Amino acid sequence: MIYADSKSEHCSPDLGKADIQLEDQIESESKEHIAATLESIEQLPDPLAAIRQYSNLIKDLYWKNKDIDSVVIAARAAIQYGLSTANSIEGSDAGIALEIRGITKGIAYNLGSFTWPGWDEPGIKIENLHLKAGMDAAILNRTLAEELNKGPLALSRAEWLLGAHFLAIGEYENANLHFITAVRYAMEAGKQADQECFMCTVYPVLVQLVQYPENEEYAFLYNAMLRSFSIYKKDMGYVEQLETARRVFSRKISSP
Repeated sequence: MIYADSKSEHCSPDLGKADIQLEDQIESESKEHIAATLESIEQLPDPLAAIRQYSNLIKDLYWKNKDIDSVVIAARAAIQYGLSTANSIEGSDAGIALEIRGITKGIAYNLGSFTWPGWDEPGIKIENLHLKAGMDAAILNRTLAEELNKGPLALSRAEWLLGAHFLAIGEYENANLHFITAVRYAMEAGKQADQECFMCTVYPVLVQLVQYPENEEYAFLYNAMLRSFSIYKKDMGYVEQLETARRVFSRKISSP
């Protein structure tokens, strides 16, 4: 996974406010299971330790527990806690507030990534409500990347994540705009983003191939670009990522 000038119009979501409709759709069993853990984190006297513990919890819920409902609940609670806490202490400790916002941005990226079906992660089933939470988090991550001056590499990853979510919901034009913008920021980032730039360049072709799977020209171009990963000694893990996404979204578009 890759860890986290846009032309689509977005409003930054206020994840500091509970999305009651979304939360109500999540299984009550997941809510009850996680509530005590979240409460204990928020009672920690050190807010920096708390947001770090939130971040670790969310990763464990995804990678170890394979519990995407609890991931959404915990991540949204963490984002609310992180943003509100950073705002409240900014006047007295701007440095800690900035660090908390940075970790909160990472949580937003991970929520967006973990709720993307293109990974086809074993044991994880992404539903529409998870996609909604992921898109909101991806938009917030993009906003924070700019507000926190994270630089072109973070902006490239943020744009890729937005493109990935638009691909997942079938908004192909928006997906392409974000993937192309991701390429531009990756090029600006220079050598540190070389491999990601290579990968992001393939995604607009993948979008076309998902829409038009019988188009031989798109298939030829896509396969040629994948071969270039080996020729130029790029990370072949990106090829696996692209092929998995192609399989997932081609299967989705061909479903009745």
